[in-house]
Amino acid sequence: MKLNKKLGVFIGILIIIIILLAAVILSKSTYFKEKVLKGIYNAEIENDIDYLVNYMEMTDGEKFTKEELKTVLDMIKEENFRLNSFNYPNNHLDDMGKNGSSIYPIYTVKKGKDKILFDDYKILFRYYDLVLNIDTTTEKEMTFLLNGKKIENPKVINNQLLIRNLKPGKYKLEIVLGENNENNRNYIKEFELLSFNEKNTNADIYMEDNRNKNNIIIEEYIEIIENYVMVNSYIDKTIGNSYLYINNEKTDIIIDDTEYFYGPIYDGEELDISVGIDIDGGVLRTSSVNTNYIDFDLGIWDSAINFDTFNLYLDEDEYYSYEDLEGLLYSYMYDLVAAINTGNKVYLKNTIKEGSPLYKKQTDLVDNLRKNETYEEFLGCNIESIKKIDNKNYDIVINEFHKIYFKDGQTKNTDNTWVYRVNIDGNGMKFSDLNSVK
Repeated sequence: MKLNKKLGVFIGILIIIIILLAAVILSKSTYFKEKVLKGIYNAEIENDIDYLVNYMEMTDGEKFTKEELKTVLDMIKEENFRLNSFNYPNNHLDDMGKNGSSIYPIYTVKKGKDKILFDDYKILFRYYDLVLNIDTTTEKEMTFLLNGKKIENPKVINNQLLIRNLKPGKYKLEIVLGENNENNRNYIKEFELLSFNEKNTNADIYMEDNRNKNNIIIEEYIEIIENYVMVNSYIDKTIGNSYLYINNEKTDIIIDDTEYFYGPIYDGEELDISVGIDIDGGVLRTSSVNTNYIDFDLGIWDSAINFDTFNLYLDEDEYYSYEDLEGLLYSYMYDLVAAINTGNKVYLKNTIKEGSPLYKKQTDLVDNLRKNETYEEFLGCNIESIKKIDNKNYDIVINEFHKIYFKDGQTKNTDNTWVYRVNIDGNGMKFSDLNSVK
């Protein structure tokens, strides 16, 4: 009896010890959980990627790289979320983050042990399945590159591309139409994968039994319309070859008077297209055509690049555009008429180089017409051709139209064609001589 009484006391004491120990462990476990989660949240505030990379992973245990994780954290912050937003009550979640019939895209869950007795915690992310709906009329074979890496054996059904098991993050999808070479241009679609809600899709390509029910479905839509610019050049080949320029960069594509189609150019894509020719150390360039201002309704825009629409270059850094030349020409015509009708030769200095043969010719003309009380009205002009003489001089063939008012009241319309010499130097661009057309 005495032995049994001692045994009962021992067992009672043992039970009390076990209860106290369990209470301590439970208390420590709760404390440890709070400590782990607080460490995660503080690391987020301090942007401590080295710490967080140990506590954030995919549902299958795949780790993020530090660069990937930084991108995801930035995306979460952009949506005004914090990591503590994903700490759901653990008794509501199973190992895949399920809460009833719904599944959280990001969630906190017990995973593994730390210090043997205590649970460790991770923030888990679900994978994404991307369904890309491609609206295109092209019959060319499509090659897909995701962040620069070719997608092998892509699954495409009825212009729908399915890409499975993507981590959250930012992606650049390139679609190559036809052969993948340096002369081909790729369609680029950039998108982000980060969702805080379950998504559904009716895409045919996704309606199959072997889909991963735990992945988040994301649908994207793109339209690929292939547009082309037809480029011609009528520059005399005895001067040199004409080359295609894209965004002011010379290509190795030679343009002549046959049709050359540059493309594809996609809707909304902005490119500056021009043609240039190397001459005596300078460059003749057409005025640029910006594709953002082209109406591609017919799929092809017909652009004939003519000899009379280029930039006049002194060197690589200094040039005057065709529009500058037109502005000089019209200023010259109006200033000349103003000088003739008022007798004020100061007007001539704006567009004619002082001391040049043209300045002498036109001052004599003003004196002669004022003496005869003859007046002029400028009606219009056009540039017929441009020829480069050297790096500083161009001959411009101009057809000009005036109306002459004589002293006796008679009038006369004139239609004359002259060769004007344009001189370019560090002080600007001005006319310097005039001769008849031979």
